[in-house]
Amino acid sequence: MQPKTMTPQNQAICAQSLALTKALQRLASQGVQILAAETGNTRPVITVLRPGKKLACEAVSVSCRANGRLTNKKVARYGGCLVQWQEERA
Repeated sequence: MQPKTMTPQNQAICAQSLALTKALQRLASQGVQILAAETGNTRPVITVLRPGKKLACEAVSVSCRANGRLTNKKVARYGGCLVQWQEERA
């Protein structure tokens, strides 16, 4: 009997899941409050309340329009994932 091999799609799903799990553990150990985590995109997306200092320094601003409403978010790459949070209003 031939051993079963993983398809490229299943390998990608496993890689996303592993990256998400590791990133969530590291963020939680740093005391970051995690609001949500999603997979299904090219990279898993983690939504946090406030990032750590290092993550905040690496972030870029992104403007999103949904249902006619414009929101500004900050986004940074972290451990194979995207981490996003609401941009603070000055």
